Amino acid sequence: MVEKQRGAMETVLRETTWMNNSTREAALEKLEAMGLTNVLPKEGFEDKTLEKKHKDLVLTEEDYFQNEVNIRRAALKRNFEQLRDAYSSFEFDTTRVNAYYHLLFNRISKK
Repeated sequence: MVEKQRGAMETVLRETTWMNNSTREAALEKLEAMGLTNVLPKEGFEDKTLEKKHKDLVLTEEDYFQNEVNIRRAALKRNFEQLRDAYSSFEFDTTRVNAYYHLLFNRISKK
C-alpha cells in the first residue's frame, strides 16, 4: 500500500506544473530516499494465519446485520482471550493499517 502511495506521489511530482525543475528533482530525490518501516510480520497477511484467526467467524451474503453481530462477538471474544495471554507487540487487527510520515527521519512507518 505504501509503495502505491509512493508511486502516486511520484506521478504527482512529475506532472505538476507549479513546481520548477530543481525543486521537482529535489522532491523526487527525497521521495526515493524515503525509508519504510513495517512492524507487521509478513505472516500476518498469509491466508493460513487469517483463517486460523477467524476460524469461528461465520459470515453470509444474506444477513448484513447478523454479520456485524458475529464480527463484534468474535472481536470481543478475542479481546477477552488476550487478557490472559502474554503481551505481544505484533498482535493487532491485520485489517487496519496505521501509517505515518516521520519528518525527522524521512520515513513512513506502518504499525
